Amino acid sequence: MLAAMNMPNELDGFAGTLIGPDDAGYDQARRVWNGAIDRRPALIAGCANESDAARALAHARALGLPVSVRGGGHNIAGSAISEGGIVIDFSALHRVEIDSPAQVVFAFERGLFGGDQSQHDILAARHQAQRLERP
Repeated sequence: MLAAMNMPNELDGFAGTLIGPDDAGYDQARRVWNGAIDRRPALIAGCANESDAARALAHARALGLPVSVRGGGHNIAGSAISEGGIVIDFSALHRVEIDSPAQVVFAFERGLFGGDQSQHDILAARHQAQRLERP
């Protein structure tokens, strides 16, 4: 894990948030829904886009570190957090779109792969769509 301690400064071009063990917010960032899980990753790479994920994965491979992927962080086994590895965190990536004419709501999930929109996200998008429809 010693080689991993300096990782936050080594990911050139990373647009998201990098959190290491010595950073403020580390304990909060490594927390998952199951409070019994207490793993300490070497780096949490909060991705802002797909390129960030590719950079974090390449870095983990170069250092031979385990990788875990975090979406909503709700897996009961805590598989989103690897011990001593790199967490590729997609939890901030989400959006909601409304197709008013079709009366359809599209919830693009947090983490690109799971449907983890909060009801707040969906209601906020609905409210915005209603405001735009009024003359």
